[in-house]
Amino acid sequence: MQLSHNLNKYIRSLHDNHSRDQEQCFIVEGEKLCRELLTSSFTVECLVIRTQSSEQLNSIASEFSHKNIPVYTTDERGFKQISAMQTPQGILAIVRYALPTSLSGNLIILDGISDPGNLGTIIRTADWFGFHTLLLCGNSAHRYNPKTVRATMGSVFRTQIYQPENTIEFIQEHCPDYDFYGASLSATTRLQDLHPTSDRYALVFGSESHGISLELQKYLTTDYIIPAYGDAESLNVAVAAGISLYHFSNMG
Repeated sequence: MQLSHNLNKYIRSLHDNHSRDQEQCFIVEGEKLCRELLTSSFTVECLVIRTQSSEQLNSIASEFSHKNIPVYTTDERGFKQISAMQTPQGILAIVRYALPTSLSGNLIILDGISDPGNLGTIIRTADWFGFHTLLLCGNSAHRYNPKTVRATMGSVFRTQIYQPENTIEFIQEHCPDYDFYGASLSATTRLQDLHPTSDRYALVFGSESHGISLELQKYLTTDYIIPAYGDAESLNVAVAAGISLYHFSNMG
């Protein structure tokens, strides 16, 4: 089917955070991510493919079609209008938000991680180390920002990501028995000396410029520092998260 003007306009609206939340849909773009969608639990509303696409992309489109998912085509100009990529790959899907589930397992809290690339990298790293639940707060980037989704390399489909309007209410309701460990440049406890005493805990990471917000600091059981052995002023937050997740994943 040919992509209509109205559907083109609708897809373009999903580049906006408010429109995504209103429609409860987001854009998944690129060959790899669309392939991963085929085996995910997410509900796909439709697929759009550029006309005169490669055999690989046409094959993916056929698989979506076999699942009774509408497949639309558009020319190169039309695809560039709906794409969020500098160099579009020629395939994207419109996907419904994940249905909320009860919180289980350990939690990663990201406070004010505003860069979509950093956010997506942390989600991907969390998936690697077996942490599948994240809470975004402060002015963190949108969980389904197209850049965030691409940076996850598919891990967004395997993680439960909460982004509530009121973080404190969420924590009080869902995490009353959690211990909270926060990465901080001013801490005195070293990461390697930190050993969780509870089976249920949350790891808190703040922005590189502002750290963990005061409203979250009061929940911390312990803060910790990743020791520096050189002269760099700070670590990129995604790198700090990766080092921390490696440490905690080895705690058994």
